[in-house]
Amino acid sequence: MNKPVREKRSVLLSSANVEVRSTTKGRIVEGYSPKWNTLSEVLSDFRETFRPYAFTDSLKAYPDVQANYAHLQDRLIGRVSSGTLKVRQDETGLYFSVLVPKSEMVLLELLERQDITAASFEFALADSRDEQWSIMADGTPLRTVSRAVLYAVSLVSSPAYPDSKIGLRNAPKFVLDKVHIAQSIRDDDSSEDEVCQHADDERSGMTCRTCSAAVVNDECRCDEDKGEIRDWRCDDCGLPVDDYDSVDNTLDVDSDDEDELDEGQRNALVSSLLLRAAE
Repeated sequence: MNKPVREKRSVLLSSANVEVRSTTKGRIVEGYSPKWNTLSEVLSDFRETFRPYAFTDSLKAYPDVQANYAHLQDRLIGRVSSGTLKVRQDETGLYFSVLVPKSEMVLLELLERQDITAASFEFALADSRDEQWSIMADGTPLRTVSRAVLYAVSLVSSPAYPDSKIGLRNAPKFVLDKVHIAQSIRDDDSSEDEVCQHADDERSGMTCRTCSAAVVNDECRCDEDKGEIRDWRCDDCGLPVDDYDSVDNTLDVDSDDEDELDEGQRNALVSSLLLRAAE
């Protein structure tokens, strides 16, 4: 498997059963993100679902999950270790309950005005066996996540999926063939004059549409010697990247043969991933 990278997914508040309630300690925001066995919106030409209790190993290895606004580290609103965030799994999905600090009361107003429209979560896969691919009846590729590392839950203003292309990086050939056909049709209708404008911004990175791999250290899976045409696209806006140094937000995992890890090694891999991410 490629180096694990973080992915973000969003769930509309109406689907996440998000509620705001008052307690003796203050006001709490609670809900589910994600719900098990629930189809996501169409991501980058595929849909996704999480199997029940997909975060069990992660919550045991690194229980100190954080809650924030818009996935911003400087907008922390709670964490498990301080008792201001509760995260647990039940038969419905991943439940979260965060005690909103007084300094972030504006979030409650934004929720009440419906300016904040989605609950989001940040995760990664530590092993290629933690996802399964199939084709739905309508021809859409389906990614089923059975085991994942959880980093954070978040309240966001838009249920967007800016980095969902990362989810395709380990998809089998029969899935990529379907995706490439759809991409080719869209590319024919798009303007090639438009390029990514995020050159000066910190962003999630780039994905190569030729090989569907994340761009790391200005490299993807394409072999330059074989004359492969590289089509690197921004994970935020989807536009071609022109003369831009890639952002390496991946986590190095030292393993010569990750596909043949036993269960103990897989757990160690998850722990290593979590520790590196916490640094």
